[in-house]
Amino acid sequence: MANQLQKMICGSTLEVREHVDPIDIEIPTLHTCTNELLAQRDKQEPQILTPKGIEAFPSEILGKIFIFSKTRKAVIVPPNLTSPPWTLGRVCSRWRQILWSTPELWSYLEIRNDPPRREILTIPAAIRGVVSHSRGLISLTAPVLTTASALDTILSFPRRFTHLSLKIDHGAFCAILELPNNSFDHLESLDVLICQSHMKINFPAYTSTALQAAPVLESFSIRGAEFSTCPPYLLLLPWVQMTRLQWSIKIPPSAVYCILAQCASLLVCEIYIRSEIPQKSIGTGHILIPNLHSLSLNFGGAGVLDWNLFLQPLKLPSLKNLRVYTYSSYLPHQALVSLIGRSSCALTELSLIDRSRRGYKFGHRDTCDLLQFIPSLEVLETSFIIPDTTFNAISLGLLPQLHSLKCGIHPKGFHAFLDLMEHYMQMTPATTYRGVFFANIGCYDALGIDEVYKRFRNVSPKFAKDGRDIAVNRTRL
Repeated sequence: MANQLQKMICGSTLEVREHVDPIDIEIPTLHTCTNELLAQRDKQEPQILTPKGIEAFPSEILGKIFIFSKTRKAVIVPPNLTSPPWTLGRVCSRWRQILWSTPELWSYLEIRNDPPRREILTIPAAIRGVVSHSRGLISLTAPVLTTASALDTILSFPRRFTHLSLKIDHGAFCAILELPNNSFDHLESLDVLICQSHMKINFPAYTSTALQAAPVLESFSIRGAEFSTCPPYLLLLPWVQMTRLQWSIKIPPSAVYCILAQCASLLVCEIYIRSEIPQKSIGTGHILIPNLHSLSLNFGGAGVLDWNLFLQPLKLPSLKNLRVYTYSSYLPHQALVSLIGRSSCALTELSLIDRSRRGYKFGHRDTCDLLQFIPSLEVLETSFIIPDTTFNAISLGLLPQLHSLKCGIHPKGFHAFLDLMEHYMQMTPATTYRGVFFANIGCYDALGIDEVYKRFRNVSPKFAKDGRDIAVNRTRL
């Protein structure tokens, strides 16, 4: 019995062994195949996990692409979600993060001109969103009247702006001045259009203003207001560091020059003065602005202007560009001669524009008295009618550096004007000729344009080629 049981056990063991031995032989082979498959998987796995297409781009490159996607320099507020950069933030969270972390995209903001009424209320939230999320400095332009809520939002982040151009009322401007002294650390330029007139107003008595402590404020423009007296707070601005000034508000001229006397660093200046404002004596001392190279004087109003009163204090040794605009059809050449002689400046550009369009005519003696003091003149533009005798004097060397002349002429002086053009074309090689001659003549049919073309076709090869030396239309030649 025991022998039979032992034989049965041995038989079963042998039978199992016959099945296990082939498996033991196959296991090493399977291990080898598994290792090979794992190696192949490890090789292919990075290609599965790495994103393809635009998602593979680094964030910095995507940011540069987003910058070039803008159709204009400034980002418009309220946002248009169908145009960049706003629409890009709707693609995915990564793109939205890249948008906010690219300061160049948000460096210029502009409030949309005449936005729909329902969108006006979204402007403060849009400004707050941009300023809160973006990390760079911002330039903001608001051509529409800035609402109180929008202004409050802007003034909540005064250190984030480098340029502000705002249309506000006088009270809002005072709100800017009343901020803490260290509010505008990065403000370089401020342009304010005050949309209300205040001939009689009690001005706040400030001992200091937020703009007074703005360390890098160099450009200031104020327009639109009308004051019977100079607001005292204007004297508290940091005029000594200003390099650009645009002054188009109505205040007494004596106040304007009181401010100019502080502008030792001024480079470019534009002043608008109306004759209705009381004209008071400014004094006998000179106002020296050593580095001013561009000055624009706009004189308007129905009253009589005392040009000597306005120009007598100024001494501008570096003046290169002088533009004078008047509505009185009168040009005081003696006042301009005194200014140029007193300043000892080498003027290169002179514009004398009468906006009344009455066609005032220069006298030859007055014209020559003025032009002989500026032999360095290169560009002369005037709406006044220059007599033909002055054209002859220029041809004889009155203005040896002149290469651009835009003026009014009388039909009888037309040929003298053409003689002057021909003189300059003959004196200058055609390859280097860069003259610009432009005349307002009023009557065009009687002057014989065909004669002009025949005359200059042989003088200037450039004119014969493209006709650009003389511009012809119904009122100008």
